[in-house]
Amino acid sequence: MSVDDSKGHDAFQPEKKRRLIGYLWDTFDKPPAERRLLTKLDAALLCFGAVGYFVKSVDQYNINNAFVSGMKEDLGLFQNQLNYIQTAWSLGYMVGQIPSNIILSRARPRYWIPSLEVCWSVLTLSLSRCNHAYQFYIIRFLVGLCESGYYPGIQHSLGSWYRRDELGKRACILQTCSAVGQMVSGYMMSGVYHLGGYGGHKGWQWAYIIDGSISLPMAIAGFFLLPDVPEITKSWYLSEEVNNYATTTSAMQVFMTIVYAWLSDTVLKGSRWPPLVFGGFVNIICYVSLAVWNVPKWWKWTCFISAGAGYGLGGLCMAWANEVCERDSEERAITLAAMNELAYLLQIWLPLIVWQQVDAPRYFKGYITVSCMSVVLIVMTLVVRRLHNRERSTGLVRRHQGPVIDSCLQLQTHPHNLQQDEKIKGDTTDTDQIHTSPTASDLELAKSMAVVSTVSSPLSPVSSSSISTTPTVVAKESRHREVLSPTESVDIEMEIRPSRIV
Repeated sequence: MSVDDSKGHDAFQPEKKRRLIGYLWDTFDKPPAERRLLTKLDAALLCFGAVGYFVKSVDQYNINNAFVSGMKEDLGLFQNQLNYIQTAWSLGYMVGQIPSNIILSRARPRYWIPSLEVCWSVLTLSLSRCNHAYQFYIIRFLVGLCESGYYPGIQHSLGSWYRRDELGKRACILQTCSAVGQMVSGYMMSGVYHLGGYGGHKGWQWAYIIDGSISLPMAIAGFFLLPDVPEITKSWYLSEEVNNYATTTSAMQVFMTIVYAWLSDTVLKGSRWPPLVFGGFVNIICYVSLAVWNVPKWWKWTCFISAGAGYGLGGLCMAWANEVCERDSEERAITLAAMNELAYLLQIWLPLIVWQQVDAPRYFKGYITVSCMSVVLIVMTLVVRRLHNRERSTGLVRRHQGPVIDSCLQLQTHPHNLQQDEKIKGDTTDTDQIHTSPTASDLELAKSMAVVSTVSSPLSPVSSSSISTTPTVVAKESRHREVLSPTESVDIEMEIRPSRIV
């Protein structure tokens, strides 16, 4: 949720005519409540970011000024050492930016960003004690690594709080601090160069000491001044109404997660797919509406809050995966880990593309992406449901085949039947014996019919009572054969047995 949605101002109404003073600075052209909020944000977030970026720029360019102000001669850096020092810093800065912002998306900005500044302040102070080129290489690489997360991190925070018509000027103010820092670095070096000899330090060493001493208090202040982002902010200088607006989506997530779980286990009798399909449709409705953006204010608020209904589906997905893979423990373990791994894999790079702070507050690409992924969720849910039902049906057929064939064999080889056959054989002529003797083909036909009947019958679970009464059924059928010929008994078996299977 972006700042214009958390402020409670009339951002969704047609834009009012701006007064002249509003072109000078937009805060003056806002309603009183919003003006107070923007003033607090400018004093805390914007000022902290600007001063911190200024100090970082001073430190970045101090190496060049210190090099030509005595460091080269004192340390004997007469070859390409300055180029290597600069390359080390650039390498650290390049390596650290994306990992830093990934951490920023999972940690509180008011803890992460000041921690980076504390680290580079201490490292900058340690540069004053370096005596060899390789020490500069290592420390400058670490300084670049720590400084790499500051500028994109502050820009991310600005994009989280300010609207589209407020963000441009503040982002550019932050950017100008780099040029100001470059100028001040030269002026500062001209001043501290004359401090050479005080405290046993050279003039270029004093540049690093002063630079680190300035940035360290600013870093400590950041732990108290940065407001995080609207979704998780608990800043002491912001009112509870800004802090609590963003919690409504999380409250919806908690509520719907509980509803999904209990309905799935009780009313839906263990079915996991209906809540997944429902959550997918809610996501599509909400995020398509937000992508359109020009909708009534009440509906936009409804979409922001109702979007939490789609966040509570992860637990059901894991539960369903456990059930689908229940017959193979290794398959189940790998599947669960792969699902979680895939989710984090998407979180690493996708937000950097579709949830960019420069698009705030209308994250059109993000809203469209979530809508498309919700369609994929619904389709995959139905596909998995169909495949799971087919797998369970196949398992039922395989479990039924064994008992059915065994029962057929028991029926044909029952001792009472054998005695009856012997009695009939002694009382009939040779011609009758030819027509009444059960042949191997009759037995095979009976077994085949039983199997076919199992496959073609509706696949409903067989109750334990029907399985346990199989010997009784066989005994009853054998009593009927006392008055029937063996051939007729085979016909009855083929007619009666399929109904016992189901």
